[in-house]
Amino acid sequence: MDDFFKRHGKTSDFIEFAKIANNTEQSWRNAGKTPQGESLIRARHFLDLIGYQIDEIKLLSDSIYKVCQCVAFDIISIELLLKRCGLSKTSHLYNYLRGRSIPKIERLAILKKIANEHESARLLKYAENLELYKMYCVDFPKETSFSKENGLIADFRIVCEKVRHLGTKLLKGSVEQRFLMRDKMTTTQNPELHLTWEVLNSLLKEELK
Repeated sequence: MDDFFKRHGKTSDFIEFAKIANNTEQSWRNAGKTPQGESLIRARHFLDLIGYQIDEIKLLSDSIYKVCQCVAFDIISIELLLKRCGLSKTSHLYNYLRGRSIPKIERLAILKKIANEHESARLLKYAENLELYKMYCVDFPKETSFSKENGLIADFRIVCEKVRHLGTKLLKGSVEQRFLMRDKMTTTQNPELHLTWEVLNSLLKEELK
């Protein structure tokens, strides 16, 4: 957080996102105190959202990363997670969400299910928050020729994630459903599936000259 505070000082956006009091933010910014519990999750995922590389977040599994984002984006609550996971102590849950301990297979399956249930809402909130806090993004410097390009890349990443999610759901369904989808998408005036594949294929095959 040191770099963020050096760049921006005290900001109401960060305080509101982390859901902390002014004196708490001041202790983080001036005294170097470390966030705890839910505040830590929110602070880390705010920084992750705006482009900072957070080492602890890199260690999280995909499902737990998404669950943490859902908490930070106010999609699900810590209380709900405790109930769904059958936990009585928040410390155990925070250890999972911080990557300090690995949940048992059954509990990890529950967290994965929760992440999948809220995937559409998470992607939507991600896009909304990225737009809302783009003035803080380390990937989007103000008043440079790269701003629009980086925004395009961020949008493309969100869309790709959505396509992967929906494609995975289709692959888990029936073969008949997939062939119906392919038939509908190839017999229209604009064959969306094949056109999308052609665009992606062109992007993947392109080489620098």
